[in-house]
Amino acid sequence: MIGMGVFLTGFTMAGAGRSATGAAALTVVKLGLLAAVALAGLALPVAPAVVPAGPTHPATALVLLFFAFVGFERPTAVAGEAVAARRSLPWRWSAAWRA
Repeated sequence: MIGMGVFLTGFTMAGAGRSATGAAALTVVKLGLLAAVALAGLALPVAPAVVPAGPTHPATALVLLFFAFVGFERPTAVAGEAVAARRSLPWRWSAAWRA
């Protein structure tokens, strides 16, 4: 995990162009893995779901929470890079947020 964090941090610090290219490459990898899972699901025989016998490990819940909230910080990161964020980005909040 630490190695991946260091790799992604270095990748982000390499510049906007390289970071965008890397993000596009990682997106292609993620879509490829998703397609592989979908194809495997179509190829395997159908079986009913089985409820776990006991409680699952807390790390399972943490992984699900991580993926549920990944990406929420993207609009603020983009707003920080924009020249005129208040004019360029869509704001759907109340007037208090615009002040």
